[in-house]
Amino acid sequence: MTSVLTLEAWLEAAIGALNEVATSSLGTAPIERSEGSMPEEAGAFLPLFSDHESIHVGLFSTRAGAAALTRSLLGMGPEDELSDSDIADAVGEIVNIFGGVMQRALHGELKRVDLGLPVFIWGLVAPTERLKRLDGGVMIGDVPAKLILLRGAVELPGGKG
Repeated sequence: MTSVLTLEAWLEAAIGALNEVATSSLGTAPIERSEGSMPEEAGAFLPLFSDHESIHVGLFSTRAGAAALTRSLLGMGPEDELSDSDIADAVGEIVNIFGGVMQRALHGELKRVDLGLPVFIWGLVAPTERLKRLDGGVMIGDVPAKLILLRGAVELPGGKG
């Protein structure tokens, strides 16, 4: 067991977890990694805490993408109307579900991983120099999305950051 993971290792765990959620809870095809600029208008962050670090993992898309993910989670059709509150609740729940999958997947590498509460955001995420950020573009079915990982910009033991 290790005490800290690189942001890249956290991102790989997030991609694997999101893939599991996409194919089960959302009923889409497996996710695909995507290069290039991905949207960042609406999404949610979930804090994950291990013994020696905390990471915020987020899932972001456009408003239309977040609405499509909401409809997938709730089994709704494209004609069904959604409020902003519906979208915020559902995207927060998606992040919470894949955070739980990450927690289970990382159990062998980290002594413990605890989950915080999801926080929904409308707008861009603009970290300061005190945060390290790693993005991973994905396609969830036909929805372009972005996984965002944030960690305090401190040097960790062994040069991991």
